[in-house]
Amino acid sequence: MTLRRTLRGRRRRAADGARSRPTRGSFVALAATTAVLTWCLFGGLPSGIAGPATAAAATYFVSPSGDDGAPGSRARPWRSPGPASKRLHGGDTLVILRGRYVLRTFWYDMITPPSGTAAAPTRIVGEAGQRPVLAGRDDLFAAVDVSGTSYVTLENLEITADGGTRFRGGIDAAGDPVDHLVLRDLSIHHIDEMALNIGDVRHLLVERCRFSHCGFGCIGGPEGRHGGNRNVTVRDCYLGYSGHYYRGGPGPGSYDRPDGFGIEPSAGPILIEDTVAEHNRGDGLDSKAAATTIRCCTVANNSCDGVKLWAGGRVENTLIYGMGDGVGGASPWAGIVMGGEPGATFTIVNVTVHDDPARHAYPVYMQYGEPEPMTVLIRNTLIANGHGEVYLGDAVTAHIDHCDFHRPGADVQVHANGRDYTAAQLRAGALGAGNLSAPPRFTRPAWGTRGDFRPRAGSPLIDAGTANGAPAFDLAGGRRPAGAGFDIGAFEYGAEPAPQPDPDAARPPRLRSLGAARVRPGRWMTLRGIRFGRSRAAAAASHAKRKASVFFGSRRAHVYASWRDGRIRVKVPLRPAGRVRVRVRTAAGRSNAIWLRIVPPLRRR
Repeated sequence: MTLRRTLRGRRRRAADGARSRPTRGSFVALAATTAVLTWCLFGGLPSGIAGPATAAAATYFVSPSGDDGAPGSRARPWRSPGPASKRLHGGDTLVILRGRYVLRTFWYDMITPPSGTAAAPTRIVGEAGQRPVLAGRDDLFAAVDVSGTSYVTLENLEITADGGTRFRGGIDAAGDPVDHLVLRDLSIHHIDEMALNIGDVRHLLVERCRFSHCGFGCIGGPEGRHGGNRNVTVRDCYLGYSGHYYRGGPGPGSYDRPDGFGIEPSAGPILIEDTVAEHNRGDGLDSKAAATTIRCCTVANNSCDGVKLWAGGRVENTLIYGMGDGVGGASPWAGIVMGGEPGATFTIVNVTVHDDPARHAYPVYMQYGEPEPMTVLIRNTLIANGHGEVYLGDAVTAHIDHCDFHRPGADVQVHANGRDYTAAQLRAGALGAGNLSAPPRFTRPAWGTRGDFRPRAGSPLIDAGTANGAPAFDLAGGRRPAGAGFDIGAFEYGAEPAPQPDPDAARPPRLRSLGAARVRPGRWMTLRGIRFGRSRAAAAASHAKRKASVFFGSRRAHVYASWRDGRIRVKVPLRPAGRVRVRVRTAAGRSNAIWLRIVPPLRRR
């Protein structure tokens, strides 16, 4: 009864008013005022601000040793990334060279790129192989504001507070609708509010990013006014330790439940895959959006719920444990919480949920006392070691098969379809085919720390699942099935990891430097960069008619002393003197170009 009263209280508090997420609030008016002041003080805004995409996109550079009065070239870069972004036209690229950039003044120091196009997105990128640091201070609203833009890409940047001083947000995309935003290889950490603040973003890709120690959460934002967030993908990311930092200290701050991922009602769809959400002082992954898919994720040791879905969705190949972040006692939090929209449908397939009996809570629950009808399918899933039973409210139509429910020392294991099910009834098939109630025999279970939840030899999970709707690979990337049948849970016993594709194989090479700025024909020179391929043959792949080569202008070099992934030794072809663009071409495409001057050969007397 204590547990049920706790949940009723939680629902009552939620009905009194949804918790608010950070919004821009009065900053919109402040931004307008700042813009007017800048216009007056500096004789007008920079000519490139928010300009339309141009036919000939340009590349500009910023360096800590640069000069804002310079032309912004590689040889003569600008100094300040904020003002530099306001000089761009749509489709331009701003390369921020290695170093540390302190941002302090609202709007002026913030990076505010103009919109690009599908063919030519505006790009703000850190120098390849050298991640620059944007360090905010003086309570700055955000390092980057992309609100109201379309087709913008941010890559290879680090955003953090300057020595623990007050600094609010990393990237703000919640002021106005945003269309086609790409965030890749970003590190945002130790800031006071949100790493990524979103509200009405359409077509968002967050890939290979690490967000941690953010006071208000890693990814989240206010409820949208234009359909909310749509077509959002978060892939291969780390979302951790939200709320464990605030204004230079260990936290918590003023925001009581900072999530790893937490968004308000939205149109969706949302895809979160290959992502870790751990040690957040709120929920691990909380999506109120329609059509949310969580695939191949680890959600571990968060203070509140593990995974929360409110408007239908799917959880697949995912490990969830450590709710309460290692703290026992009465708790309203659960590994999976489902509810919200009437008629919503949920699917849980090959998921492992590990609870702790010392935490007096339900390991999974759905529609506790709410009358809205919903449907859930649970298959090949393990829910183990909970103090309470798996609770699916009486308004829920549940279809459950080939699952293992293990509630130690208790008779009732599941409440579903309006009745309780004991361990014996589960094994007899009363709830569905293939269901078990047996200890899972994990390799090394843990609570509050990282554990190993693969099944050991002799585990009842092995070969006890069904192929119907099961994913072809497990959470570790191993092929299913590995034995006589599919296993229950997120891991397949004895599975061999599938060959992993080279993530750079489909990406064009990148040229960083030439061995000289001037060279004579027939001389050797060295090119340095990335993604050249381990050999010239490998770089060409199967494109026999498109050999991997170095081009000097339009002329292909034919003589190579060596070709390695980051270094090519090549002989400059004979050609007329003059300036040429040097490029590397592989099966994945062409590299960027670097200018080289070919000088006339020496004349013999």
